[in-house]
Amino acid sequence: MKIFYARSSSLAQEEGLQAQVEMGEGLGCEKIFAEKITGTKRNRPELTRLLEMVRENDTLYCKNVSRLARSMVDFCWILKILEKKKVRLVFVEQNFDTSDASGKLLLNVMASFAEFQASIIKNSCAEGRARYIKRGGKLGAKRKTSKAKDEAIIAAYEQGASYRELQETFGLSKMSIYRRLQECRKAA
Repeated sequence: MKIFYARSSSLAQEEGLQAQVEMGEGLGCEKIFAEKITGTKRNRPELTRLLEMVRENDTLYCKNVSRLARSMVDFCWILKILEKKKVRLVFVEQNFDTSDASGKLLLNVMASFAEFQASIIKNSCAEGRARYIKRGGKLGAKRKTSKAKDEAIIAAYEQGASYRELQETFGLSKMSIYRRLQECRKAA
């Protein structure tokens, strides 16, 4: 059976995922597993289903090494499962497979580069966040209330309003109300 695995890291890469699915269809794959999840996670539902389903003499196609795994450890883990089940693995863009020794060597080299690339991206993001914070930026969601609204929430609570009344009046979740009141208590 011909099987295809497609993966993108986020909703922003929806077109890339669709292009991978179309690649699998173009190859005549009978089963296509597609998911939106980072390749750095080993626990990927569609990949897990695929690895459980494949059988001897199946061929697994994937666009490239980085779609299958982003770490050498995970890549070797996946490769070991496929080898044990006698499943052939083909990377379409790199035009090589695991049916011979040179293909296996190239796959290990490509997996190393995929892991290296993921590490560079992770470090660049961490450095960018650090620079942003150093310039006075704040991470996380933007505050939904102004200082005046926070003061109104606190005043209403002090006059006996319940959490539910505060939620309905100010259009906030119970947790948001709780946080505003906690911040007031800390400031006092």
